[in-house]
Amino acid sequence: MADNTDLLALMGDLIRATDRQTAENKRNIDELRGDIARIDEKFTTAMTSFAAAVASGFERVDKKLDGLNERVDGLNERVDGLNERVDILTERVDVLTERVDETNRRLNTVIEHTGHLTETVDAIDRRLHRIEQDLPNYLDVVRRLTVLETIVLPKAS
Repeated sequence: MADNTDLLALMGDLIRATDRQTAENKRNIDELRGDIARIDEKFTTAMTSFAAAVASGFERVDKKLDGLNERVDGLNERVDGLNERVDILTERVDVLTERVDETNRRLNTVIEHTGHLTETVDAIDRRLHRIEQDLPNYLDVVRRLTVLETIVLPKAS
């Protein structure tokens, strides 16, 4: 029996050691549960804060995008207005171009007439010059015709 007594004593020691280890493990597990609960609480707080910050960031970005969209819409309206003004100015330029073209045509006609008038004036100047050169001869012819007239007219009557 001595063998069993030793064996029973060893088993008793083993059971007591197992009980002590179980109690210590239970305390350690309880501590770990507390640590995990605190970590979970901190994590939840951090995630809630992070989620709020992300949501706030998205809201700010959305507001900025809305503001940018409004500015783009305003710029588009201004561009549309400028395009309308450009169209109006283009029409006015077209009208002015037509008027300039018509004026140029009329000016060309005037220049042509001026050229013809210049030729006519030059011809008149040449004839006048010839007349001026021949004037002494004409005066002589007129004097002779006058003499002839004074002779012939009384006889013809």
